[in-house]
Amino acid sequence: ISGGPLENQYRLKQFHFHWGAINDWGSEHTVDCKFYPAELHLVHWNAVVYPTFEEAVMEGNGLAVIGVFLKLGACHEGLQTLVDALPAVKHK
Repeated sequence: ISGGPLENQYRLKQFHFHWGAINDWGSEHTVDCKFYPAELHLVHWNAVVYPTFEEAVMEGNGLAVIGVFLKLGACHEGLQTLVDALPAVKHK
């Protein structure tokens, strides 16, 4: 990603989700004190300035994270296989 307040290009390193045991609360962050069922984080690192992700993590301009709040919707047949596997996902 680039542009806006970012002075360099940032490369996607990883993405992860936050979700909870109940549908009303799972996001890590809130908007106006409202939680969402889940949240997606897209973690990017400043690959122009730092040769490795590990170095970028240590610096103030090293990471750019996009957070996306997720709401529940109608059942989607194409995603059902993934949804069925979620109970088997272990967490730390």
